[in-house]
Amino acid sequence: MWSLLLISAVILLSFVDSNYQSIQLKKINVNIDQSNGHSFITKSQVIRTLSDIGVKENDEKEENLDCNRVEKIINEFSGTKNAEVFFYNSGELFIEIKQRTPIARVLHENGYLSYYIDKEGKVMALSNNYVARVPVFNGSIKYGNQFSPINKQISNTQEDVILNGIYEMAQVINNDEFLAAQIVQIYCNKKGHFELIPRIGNHRVMFGAPENIKEKFYKLKSFYTKGINIKELNLYDTLNIMYNDQIVCSKR
Repeated sequence: MWSLLLISAVILLSFVDSNYQSIQLKKINVNIDQSNGHSFITKSQVIRTLSDIGVKENDEKEENLDCNRVEKIINEFSGTKNAEVFFYNSGELFIEIKQRTPIARVLHENGYLSYYIDKEGKVMALSNNYVARVPVFNGSIKYGNQFSPINKQISNTQEDVILNGIYEMAQVINNDEFLAAQIVQIYCNKKGHFELIPRIGNHRVMFGAPENIKEKFYKLKSFYTKGINIKELNLYDTLNIMYNDQIVCSKR
């Protein structure tokens, strides 16, 4: 009796498996989460990539469809934070994509190397189809340890101090609505000191070395919002926030 039941179960499972493997891919559903306000990845880009590896609607059998492979390929997109792929016996392929969130764009001093840094401190390649509105860092910025501002190994080289400073400064700017709107560019000089270029006001902000970052930005924001009438900003040439508990202003 038990042998009979076992044989019946094997036959039934084989029938179901054979039936499932013959399911045709009828539709590809791509859902891209854009809640962070960015559009690095598009549905057409995903569909085109799938087509390149032979995954097409009405032209593919489930037995040849490797969901893990599709998931791995989409996760390799620079703008992908996480991708999940599911195939159902209805013949539909579902792809769920979460995008990474850039907080800064870095332009190296040679002028040829440029990339984004995301919220987790990882490097992101630029996109041919989309430009993120984030603060731009340029000037004397060089290749750092492991090509990332966040390193597993502690490094005190000037290159890595600058890259870590860029990441910390970008975090503060992007977490504050006022600063994100006002600070559009940050220049790094050969000493590793930063200068901020504001959106409103024809002046420079001397930030100095990437230290006491939150305190400096707090002083600057207080000055902009409480210390001066915005119409008077063009009277100043520079604002120096490098010193403790004070801002030194230089008029034209």
